[in-house]
Amino acid sequence: ANVTNLIRWQSHRHVVRQSWPFFQNDFAGRLASRVKETGYALRESVVTSINAVWGICVYGTGALGLLATVDWRLAVPIMVWFVCYATLLRIFVPRLRDRSKRSAEARSMIIGRIVDSYTNILTLKLFAKLEREDAYVQEAVEKHTSIFRRQLRMITLFSIILSSMNALLLTATATIALALWSHGLLSVGAIAMALPLTWQITTIAGTVAQQVTGVFENIGTVQEGMLTIARPVTLVDKPDAKPLVVTKGEIRFDDVSFGYGREAGLIKGLNLTVRPGEKIGLVGRSGAGKPTLVNLLLRF
Repeated sequence: ANVTNLIRWQSHRHVVRQSWPFFQNDFAGRLASRVKETGYALRESVVTSINAVWGICVYGTGALGLLATVDWRLAVPIMVWFVCYATLLRIFVPRLRDRSKRSAEARSMIIGRIVDSYTNILTLKLFAKLEREDAYVQEAVEKHTSIFRRQLRMITLFSIILSSMNALLLTATATIALALWSHGLLSVGAIAMALPLTWQITTIAGTVAQQVTGVFENIGTVQEGMLTIARPVTLVDKPDAKPLVVTKGEIRFDDVSFGYGREAGLIKGLNLTVRPGEKIGLVGRSGAGKPTLVNLLLRF
């Protein structure tokens, strides 16, 4: 339990130190969703990986060794099945990871748009049309549904192929066992051991496949969260910056120019000094740059 919240805490401490435009350029709900879900997804990826890999390795190796001691031919179907199983995971798991990442992005978009609506509810109630706001959120919901369906289709195909492999494994093992028994090369007790072992491998394989799929679904969530968490802080102090010492409340603009990236700036060569205790009124027509001047003062 500590790991999840430790990751969330470290992620939050990094994200909250980003600049103001960083938060203006994204949904607050989506940012919070990424910070919250990444910790859980990362923990589940690690725990499930250990359980899945350890379980199939221990049981598969043990079953293979037992069958090989009875007759090496009984171990052949399991060896072939393991090769096919590894190939199946190699083909499907990366694709499931990518689709899971897109699903996580779409889910974050839903949360972001809903939270954005609630955060700006006063503006929406005063000026917005409900139909447009409904369409705004509905678009994100429908996109997530479509992406999630594509993910489920791939999981269904994966399950069908795995079930077919399991059926072939059981059939092949039983066929070889009965053929050896009919020629007097295998006892009934060996058959009674081989078939349950093979059956158990197919059962574990289904569980492990679900766990591996879950691992890469969580990895997709982690990758989506890293779009926010792994971004470096762009607004930082200079290496030789000294602690700020305020001795008096004076504000001074010294030859300041600003134009939102344009050559002909909104503010050009401004010099202004506001002395301690002095009250200044900014007066001018709309668009003259009054809020811009205050935003520059606040480093926004």
